[in-house]
Amino acid sequence: FKQKTAYEIGVRLVGSEMCIRDRDPAMKRALLCGSQIEGLRGVTQDVQRMAAHLAQRGFEVQTRTGERATRAGILAGYDELIAASAPGDAAVFFYAGHGGRATLPGEHGRTWRCIAPTDLRAGTDDDWRGITGWELSIKQAQLTARTANATVILDCCHAAMMSRDAAPRHAIPRALPHPLRAGFEAHLSALRATYGADCEDVDVLGSADAVRLVACDEHQTAWESPDAKGDFGGVFTRALLAVLQEVGEVAVSWAALADAVRARVLRSFAHQRPDVEGPLHRQVFSLVEADDRGIYTFLPARHRASGLRLPVGRLTGAHVGDVYGVMPVGSREYDEPRALATVELVEVAALT
Repeated sequence: FKQKTAYEIGVRLVGSEMCIRDRDPAMKRALLCGSQIEGLRGVTQDVQRMAAHLAQRGFEVQTRTGERATRAGILAGYDELIAASAPGDAAVFFYAGHGGRATLPGEHGRTWRCIAPTDLRAGTDDDWRGITGWELSIKQAQLTARTANATVILDCCHAAMMSRDAAPRHAIPRALPHPLRAGFEAHLSALRATYGADCEDVDVLGSADAVRLVACDEHQTAWESPDAKGDFGGVFTRALLAVLQEVGEVAVSWAALADAVRARVLRSFAHQRPDVEGPLHRQVFSLVEADDRGIYTFLPARHRASGLRLPVGRLTGAHVGDVYGVMPVGSREYDEPRALATVELVEVAALT
């Protein structure tokens, strides 16, 4: 028990029951894009590591980095993923790199969030090379029209802010420092001409069918930093892969997994808060809904000299004498031989 950090422990009330159904999707395909430009050092490694993990999970993986991660290259890859997908298939779109903002002349206070392909700076007044969240939402809607089992993972910033806890860790922000203006007005006109009614019909927040994993809040910065070996990589991608590898083939929901990922990131970068949007109670890369009743992931469970302080209390139905089984992350039921410990509540307040 002491060898596991409290942030990573899933706690389940002993004796509660659940029933989980599972099935494999017909095909699994992933498009992984990385734009290692303007000072970034860990993007290519993130793509390689994510590709290796998804391949282990049975995905057919296509990667686009360097010259293949231009605006045209990323969108072409997305179109290929859409065209290849069919109902029941699992589809993943992953992007690592800079995020930024674009603005229109005369529109003060309004910004368009975007990702930065490798040819971003090669654009002109008539040929803007970024990809806005609006356009990504259109592609996402096209993908979910083919298969509802879609997962989008974005390891980038939407708006950069300085973070005082990042510099000592040799971290690099995945955000462009200034809004992009040149050619953006013409670009929006071209988008409307290209996509027609799709431009106005899509919700910028994305399709309700797609699970969306984001590295940080829209006003926060996503960071990359060196690991213990000195290899750079996205803090969010590193945490996500570590938790996915620990969970393995266990049927766990994105919601349960998100807590463990978020805790790992917040431990080192207090101003970067990853999140999961959309149908987050699905099992990982699946359409099957997980029944998380009776499963608690404590964030954090504070270790005091007198014991653990857990964020459950009278208002959540906890009582003195309740016994909880402490299981490894990803466990779907209480299994005594694998249990790390049992915990008995000896004092209960309103919320702790």
